[in-house]
Amino acid sequence: MDESLQIRIFGIRHHGPGCARSLVRAFEQWRPDVILVEGPPEGESVLPLAADEGMTPPVALLVYAEEDARRAAFYPFAEFSPEWQALRYALAEGVPVRFMDLPAAVRFALEKREEEAQRIAAETAENASAQADGESPEMAQEGETRTAQLEAPEKATTEKVSPDETGAEQTASHEAGAEEPGSDGEQTAEQEQSVPFDVADPLDWLGRAAGYESGESWWNHMVEERLDGLELFEAIREAMTAVRQEREQRDGAVSGLEALREAHMRSCLRKAKKEGFLRIAVVCGAWHVPALEAKVAARDDNALLKGLPKMKAVATWAPWTYAGLSVRSGYGAGVESPAWYEHLWRGKTAESRAVSWLASAARLFREEGLDCSPAHVIESARLAESLAALRHRPGAGLHELCEALQAVVCMGEEAPMRLIARRLITGEKLGRVPEGVPAVPLQRDIERLQKKLRLKPEASQKTLDLDLRKEVDLERSRMLHRMNLLDIPWGTDRREGGGKGTFHEVWQLQWEPKLVVDIIQAGVWGGTLLDAAVRRTLDRASRANLPELAALMDAALLADLGEAVEGLVRTLENLAALTTDTLQLLRTLPELVRVARYGDVRSTDTGMVLALVDGMVPRVAVGLHAALSGLNAESSAELAAPLRAAHEAIRLSGREELALMWRQALRRLLAEESGVHAVLRGLAARLLFDDESLSLDEVASLMSLALSPASEPEESAGWLSSFLGESAMVLLHDDMLWTLVDQWLTTLPAERFKSVLPMLRRTFTEFSAPERRQLAERARRAPGSGGAGAAQSFDRDEARAALPLPFLRKILGLAAPHAGENERGAHE
Repeated sequence: MDESLQIRIFGIRHHGPGCARSLVRAFEQWRPDVILVEGPPEGESVLPLAADEGMTPPVALLVYAEEDARRAAFYPFAEFSPEWQALRYALAEGVPVRFMDLPAAVRFALEKREEEAQRIAAETAENASAQADGESPEMAQEGETRTAQLEAPEKATTEKVSPDETGAEQTASHEAGAEEPGSDGEQTAEQEQSVPFDVADPLDWLGRAAGYESGESWWNHMVEERLDGLELFEAIREAMTAVRQEREQRDGAVSGLEALREAHMRSCLRKAKKEGFLRIAVVCGAWHVPALEAKVAARDDNALLKGLPKMKAVATWAPWTYAGLSVRSGYGAGVESPAWYEHLWRGKTAESRAVSWLASAARLFREEGLDCSPAHVIESARLAESLAALRHRPGAGLHELCEALQAVVCMGEEAPMRLIARRLITGEKLGRVPEGVPAVPLQRDIERLQKKLRLKPEASQKTLDLDLRKEVDLERSRMLHRMNLLDIPWGTDRREGGGKGTFHEVWQLQWEPKLVVDIIQAGVWGGTLLDAAVRRTLDRASRANLPELAALMDAALLADLGEAVEGLVRTLENLAALTTDTLQLLRTLPELVRVARYGDVRSTDTGMVLALVDGMVPRVAVGLHAALSGLNAESSAELAAPLRAAHEAIRLSGREELALMWRQALRRLLAEESGVHAVLRGLAARLLFDDESLSLDEVASLMSLALSPASEPEESAGWLSSFLGESAMVLLHDDMLWTLVDQWLTTLPAERFKSVLPMLRRTFTEFSAPERRQLAERARRAPGSGGAGAAQSFDRDEARAALPLPFLRKILGLAAPHAGENERGAHE
């Protein structure tokens, strides 16, 4: 070996500002001639873009499988990430830089093969009974062998990565959505006992051994919040070596995915040696340092890596957020306090960092209308330093600053500190990537529309109130609806809660990094947002039933997809003409009527939709009785909401001939001998009564029959519950109906009353509080004592009534009664 060869392995914590600061100093002093960074080799194709002036962290290196964009991995970087600083240094100084982690293409292929193995294992379990019934032992053995062959290589993908590696080396599978262990070291005692050694956070052990509450706080105080020099990396190496030795004594040598990754890293290091580099710098997670220094033969690593499957993968850059860097975001890669770490990175001295952070907190409080003066800042800084001294800390850290701020400024209240946590600890920063970043055509079209319509992606939640009478707001609405049709949920439609009428839409917008993967995945449907939305809608329509088609029709009209609407109408016409399911037509009607009514507001042609409604209502009216006959109580209750929705839709359609046809169909449901359950008969009676198609005498006659002793109490209760619905006004304003209900309840035997009580209780809880109060008042009135308004009489106890009078007179300042005047006379 060349004696002039020097290799320095810099073990860092990903997204650690202290590590990044020391790493930059080390590079400036040592001047390496090649830098190996832990990351996916696929990212080297877009690595030069990291030096572009338009690249503003936080950003993420996105690698996805070309044939299946759902298999994607993010490698996030912040300004204070050591890997980002290493990349920027190398690009600025012209030093060769390479990624040395296991290729993402291999990971994707291993994941795919593991899923296939799990599928075969599930099929084997399902066929176990069939094998026991006569399948030959040879066939059973063949199935077991095939499953074992597929499972053996995939054990690598099921093992967890050491959580001190949270950062760029951990991939977040968009398809699985699984959350890797965080780096905060917060685990319960039960979890620590149940998980293997390499899953438990080694920083947590070191932190607790040093007297800290967690490894996160220990690392922050010892590394990130201090201004250490080059000796930092030697200390990290010693600590990780001791931890890994302890781990190997307990659980043995590493295996699975971790072993594959470290073998590939050593292979990259050997390759750099063979190419003649003399000053090799390796930047990797601290956990891997002992593995890269270990004496492992090249043939052993090559044997481990031989024959690994691969998938074709593509890399690009994507904007990232501080919320995405936080462990609370659901991504395994991250830290608890990105905004605080940015403050540490930019701060000069420990004292100035504490004061400037408190000043930022005071400014934020004042912007929100909370009182925070310079004196508050001074006292908070003094208290934080005192807390740090009591805890034997080198200086005031984030925990001390937050405690001091809560005690001095917030007077112990926790609510204001949530604002600090969101803005100054986690942060709401969204990164930016330059124009030249590789992107699918759909992504370029969406970016063009965002600029044109002035819809800037933001990491924080934003409420967007659109007035559809304005052209720009109408275009914004169409864009957001089209993105939702493509399963790109940038905005959530809050129309129902907007409360401003049909001319308004209220959206909740929040840009998340994973939306980039959604856009790439949706890019297969077209190069523009309009084309992709049309093709995706028509594809979904080819597999939809009638209610789903109606919902798609609504979405297509909102998105102004003229071509798709025409196709949906034809599909609806064909499917409606062929279907014999009256209940499916019933569920479709409300959506179609709503589409027609809301479409008019958006200046869209809904004539075709109204024609569909005209043809469907007669068919529903004719088949309604047969469809509802013979159903049990549970099935009838499930149909109550669709029946009520269809009635309301037909009423709002404004077509009297259709409404008349519908009311006649409802009348055929009223008779007990119709075969329709009492739940639906009571509902039909209430709908017709509200439309003034049934007189009060007719309703009283129907109620009398439904509540008669000849009917089962459960059916009577079901009829009454459906008739009353969510409004008690019909009972409050009609003495005849009140009397019928009262007589039915008072004549029920005790056991029958108990059986119907739960149903009646559910019904009466749906009434508003004033209605329940009025019902209770009316129930207290004595029957037959002078009509509905007569109140129950009671004897007055004059002696008890006079007892509080002296006290009341005293507190009111009234004179005492004159001589000879009793208390009752004074009161009167």
